[in-house]
Amino acid sequence: MERTTILSCFTPPEGFEGNFGWVCGFTANATVLEEMADRFTSGVRRPRPSLAAFLHPTSFHYPVLRGVSVPFRRSSADWSFNLLHAKVALLHFVGPHGSRLRLVVSTGNWTYDPMSTSLDLFWIVEWDEATPDRQAASDIRAAAAMFVWLRQLFDTSVLEADWGHGTPENGLRRAVELLPAKRLPPSRFLDSRKGSLQEQVLQGLAQAPHKRNRVLMGSGYFETGEHADSGVLSEFVRQLSERGFATARPRVDVILNHDACQGLAAQRPELEKLEWQFRRPFSRELPGAKLHAKFIFSAGGSQNCSNPWCYIGSGNLSRIGFTRSVRNGGNLEAGVLFFPEEHLTWHGDDKAALSRRLPIDLNSTVAVTELSDGDPYEAPAPAITPPPVSYLVWRDATLQLPDGAPSDIAVTVRMGSEWLPLPLAMPEPLVTAVLGPSGAEVPILTDGGFILPPSAPKRIEDVLHELAIFPQKTPRERDRDLAPDDAGDEGDPSPENAATDYPLRRAMRLVVKLTEYQGVRTPAEWERWANRLDELLEAVTEPESEMIAALRLCGIDPLSALLEPMFQPADLSAEQRNRLIPVIARIRKLWELDQCASLVPGKGGAI
Repeated sequence: MERTTILSCFTPPEGFEGNFGWVCGFTANATVLEEMADRFTSGVRRPRPSLAAFLHPTSFHYPVLRGVSVPFRRSSADWSFNLLHAKVALLHFVGPHGSRLRLVVSTGNWTYDPMSTSLDLFWIVEWDEATPDRQAASDIRAAAAMFVWLRQLFDTSVLEADWGHGTPENGLRRAVELLPAKRLPPSRFLDSRKGSLQEQVLQGLAQAPHKRNRVLMGSGYFETGEHADSGVLSEFVRQLSERGFATARPRVDVILNHDACQGLAAQRPELEKLEWQFRRPFSRELPGAKLHAKFIFSAGGSQNCSNPWCYIGSGNLSRIGFTRSVRNGGNLEAGVLFFPEEHLTWHGDDKAALSRRLPIDLNSTVAVTELSDGDPYEAPAPAITPPPVSYLVWRDATLQLPDGAPSDIAVTVRMGSEWLPLPLAMPEPLVTAVLGPSGAEVPILTDGGFILPPSAPKRIEDVLHELAIFPQKTPRERDRDLAPDDAGDEGDPSPENAATDYPLRRAMRLVVKLTEYQGVRTPAEWERWANRLDELLEAVTEPESEMIAALRLCGIDPLSALLEPMFQPADLSAEQRNRLIPVIARIRKLWELDQCASLVPGKGGAI
């Protein structure tokens, strides 16, 4: 079973495909965003955005990404809160017999960190038309309301463009509207637009007013600056006791990065009086990683966890992240409060152990004297000036402003070393355009949709590397998945071996590795595998022209071998097997191998 990561959260359910999704977060990595979209669409390249990522605006300008729109902040938006810190995704999937909605609440950013260097948590709930769940409907409606509010702060005109197929958001909006709206249970999803996360957690605990004798609190960051001695943790524990959700003196464990706990280190004298236990974070999957997750867990009992509840979310256990709302100058935060139904134990190493659910080790202790500040917090730089429009239109061989744009705005486009005004005669559309005076890069809309950024040319070493780490692109997964012989195959040939690395040998190495990688795929990965193979083999056409020419000269078509059952997973359906036929046929035609003989006896010619 694949470990849950930010990428696997975007993988469609079996039999479904991703339609459109909203994502929000503090920061993101451009490559990770594209990988999220690639997972979401099973590798299908679409001429429209499949994900919209609302990120905290900074001085960094995201390039035009494949499958992802990163809207600019509206210059007129009332940005009265501190940071856009919520990390949430609301995804819409469609299948032959209906649709599904998936809500993902993350403690981690949309970067490589949660997959390699930081410990984070994810909470997922789905709405399925076939098996309706009113609790899921309540949670998703609450998250959708936050996104509707958040969209007002950004220029979403790219998402509102319609080229005859409806806007990208139509299906998602409609699916949310069709959710049950009456007699819903309280939402487990929380956000800080109207109230702090702390107060909402305390209000939610009224659903199960039991006195628990143990509280665990984990956070990657704590209070800094003038509020370093604010006592957010002790105040929250006091509130739990006063409201009857904890005993008068519960046992408290704080999970933290002891060498980077900011202002909490300044509270050492007060913390010693509390007799709390401080613990290092722990993970079997990412040993040595730093805690970034924010969570609170409480339950009773000494061996079994009785009447448990859990909060996870984006809000650090600080004033600005946990005890203040947007209205009071806090961050926009989001999280969930839920009551685990499965059997959990405080100790042990089996599936029921709490350490299997949270990044904790209740057997390790950190002395209060070991707590230190770590590096100071660096606030993000001010946002860049947004461009006057977020996309351009190519129509009638002319690059022009989108419909509805103010006629009095002056927009120039960089062409080489010149800045030229719009409208601009252009026989072929650009992939993107750089606008003055901001220097922002924007997409180009045509009658067929947005022009897609081309795939970068690749050598077969690049292709083998990407397919060796398929389906997961993370630094740690790369290192683990590549066998020694794979690593050797992917490197450039050494000088002593260069003479023997002739075109046909390179072609055979490519095909042998493709058959190996393909044979271990799962049916759930097959659609994405076919799309990725299609894209990568097209990308080698020009850089590997000598190799392809050698195949034509010899009259050999090695690609048809990929269609043989012996080189495919054994449990594929006939429909899944047929999915690869048009891919191989297209690449054979592109490489001009369609009249060549197959390596497999009795095969060859046109597919």
